[in-house]
Amino acid sequence: MCEYDHLEKHNMLLLYQFDFRKNRSTAQAVTYYTDCIRKHMGKGQLKSSLELDLRKAFDTENRGRLQSKLELYGKKRKQLSLFQS
Repeated sequence: MCEYDHLEKHNMLLLYQFDFRKNRSTAQAVTYYTDCIRKHMGKGQLKSSLELDLRKAFDTENRGRLQSKLELYGKKRKQLSLFQS
C-alpha cells in the first residue's frame, strides 16, 4: 500500500484539502471558496473578503512542514528521503 492510500484509508487528510489528491483540482478549491463566500453573504454574515490568487497555490507546499507531519505519522528516514528529493 502506498503512503497516499494509507492516508486516505485512515482519514488522515482534511476533507477540504484539494492539493495532491486523486479526483481533486484547483477548480474545485475555487468553487468551494466562492460557494462559502456566497453562502455567508446571503446570510448577511460576510462583512469583508480577502481575495486570493490560487493559480500557484499548489506550487508552494512547505516541504519542511510536510516532512514533519510524515515523521509524526511514523514514516522512516529512508521513505522521507524520497519526498526530500
